[in-house]
Amino acid sequence: MTKRDFEAAVKRLQISERGIDMARRVLVGGEAQSLVATDYGVTLGAVTHQVSRVWRTYVDALEVPPDHERVSAVLPKDKAEIVRTWERDSRRNR
Repeated sequence: MTKRDFEAAVKRLQISERGIDMARRVLVGGEAQSLVATDYGVTLGAVTHQVSRVWRTYVDALEVPPDHERVSAVLPKDKAEIVRTWERDSRRNR
């Protein structure tokens, strides 16, 4: 992950500076999660959690173009089909 991609992802999260530092070392710096865990005196799971949060945010942003927004709604079946059609059309027109 590039530094720019990383910074964009963490802007979308509420995450501590320590969490940012741990995730940055793994995702941008390419360090092993086990080494980062040892350096910070935390479990491997703690590092994995922070890395996963940033990574999921990064991947989610890739799937949504800049001028689009992800929404979730509970709709009647006929209305839901209309929304699915809009979504398919939007993907085709990108």
